[in-house]
Amino acid sequence: MARAPRTADKLKKASGHVWYELWMLREAATLFASEQQKCTPRANAYLESTLVHARNVIEFFRADCAHICSDDILAVDYFPGHATPKRWASTDFGPLKKTINKALSHLSYSRTCATNKVWDVNADILSVLRPPLDEFKASVDRSLLDCDWSSLDLRDVNSATSVATGAPQPSSPRAGP
Repeated sequence: MARAPRTADKLKKASGHVWYELWMLREAATLFASEQQKCTPRANAYLESTLVHARNVIEFFRADCAHICSDDILAVDYFPGHATPKRWASTDFGPLKKTINKALSHLSYSRTCATNKVWDVNADILSVLRPPLDEFKASVDRSLLDCDWSSLDLRDVNSATSVATGAPQPSSPRAGP
């Protein structure tokens, strides 16, 4: 089914929400990476926040998902009428999304059989999401993006990374979704 075209104003406003997901993904990943003890409630909260935001970013890039609603914000909305699909539209996020879904929201027997997943936010999440994000940023019409996009970066995080150092902050206060 064809997507309804969005106005430039709607896309720009929507891009602020996408930016928020990416920003919180980066911040939660940074906080998780900075935790020395990974098996604490606080570290688990940072990891789960990272996974929720990663899943939302995956959904933004996945135009072929069977569960798309007409009001979902998708990357393809920013390229109406393009006959050539973007490389990120065919990125196989399946294994990552399935692992995230099992870890976060599905109590299943396959989850109980898996060994304890040790998440490396750089290798498991950021390195998978960075290429489609970079391609999207390079090919999208900048006038359709919120001003905060210019500071967005999904660079690797490490335990020495300070949460405040180099972390882009919103240009205006924002609440979560």
